[in-house]
Amino acid sequence: MTTPRLRVDSSAKYLRAIANGDITAPQEVVELLTKALGAKDYAECVKDLPSHNIDPQSYIDELDKAINILTPESDIHERCVRALRKTCGVYGLLPDSHEVKFVLTAGEHAVASGGFSDIWKATDEDGEVFAVKVLRMYQNNAAQKYCREVIISKRMNHPNILQIEGVAPGLFPCCMVSRWMENGNLLEYLNRNQAFVDRLDLLRGVIRGLNYLHKHQVVHGDLKSYNILINEFGAPCLADFGLSSIAEDIYSMSGSNAASGGSVRWSAPELVGSITARQERWVHPTTQSDIYSLAMVIVEVFTGKIPFPDAINVQVIILMSKGDRPSKPPGVEALGLVPALWKLTEECWHQSPERRPDIANVLRRFQAIVEPGLFID
Repeated sequence: MTTPRLRVDSSAKYLRAIANGDITAPQEVVELLTKALGAKDYAECVKDLPSHNIDPQSYIDELDKAINILTPESDIHERCVRALRKTCGVYGLLPDSHEVKFVLTAGEHAVASGGFSDIWKATDEDGEVFAVKVLRMYQNNAAQKYCREVIISKRMNHPNILQIEGVAPGLFPCCMVSRWMENGNLLEYLNRNQAFVDRLDLLRGVIRGLNYLHKHQVVHGDLKSYNILINEFGAPCLADFGLSSIAEDIYSMSGSNAASGGSVRWSAPELVGSITARQERWVHPTTQSDIYSLAMVIVEVFTGKIPFPDAINVQVIILMSKGDRPSKPPGVEALGLVPALWKLTEECWHQSPERRPDIANVLRRFQAIVEPGLFID
């Protein structure tokens, strides 16, 4: 099949016009981008950029500028974001605008390590503190996957989502920079502030953040207390979302699944089941598996402990395969875990993914339980 080269040329020409400020009318933007990006074979087109003497980095930067002048809620904006993600994935490049504009100095050692990343503490020229998540990348296509995920993470904007400031390639090749959260993660915060923390308010923020991700077709893939950071206002911010494709590379090298790593206690049975069945194919997290993980986070919020705290991972897998779940903790109704909320929790961790409510349903029901008559989105 012949590659439609004219479509690539016209797209690049148009994007240069945007970068030069020659096109400013919103209607022109919509019409011309629709023509340039309308083909189903867009990803195939961009693979051919160098043969047309089109610099991929310039093309990516110009597409990024085009996106920034479009209405975020518009269909064409979403199509352009997908196009940018595909293009960055093809070439393993990111827009220049995604690089942080301040100089960071990191410490001598990582301050924390996770399943597929290390966290470094860094400061800028003014002494402001940042967290730098450095991904461990082993496979040849890792940079491409990293770039695709950065595009998504950078564009998520919600009070309950950890805001990514950008990347710092001068510091680490594959990393993401965010503000340092002095309050730590959800469990740390709960255990330091047990006497006065509003657990329902924390849950509200977690649910709202997950609702935002799912509305934007983003699967978190590793929802747990350790990946929920608390900002200076005491609000939860979901972190490490959308990195399941990178985790896939890490765990596939050892012939395992992400659920067999440090997240088995929060992983849905359909993910954990791929371990016991010795499946060679990676089982991808879904919005339904996110809902299961949310149920485990609810348990954490009211107990201050991880799910199945007295069991090792292998025991947890056996318990889950039998359909066992955490018991309702005693004396928690005064904290907000009323019968209706516990019933919702049980529905969220149903063995069958299809029987779990979606996040919009969870949000509506949670709000009806904690504040009848008031709906939040």
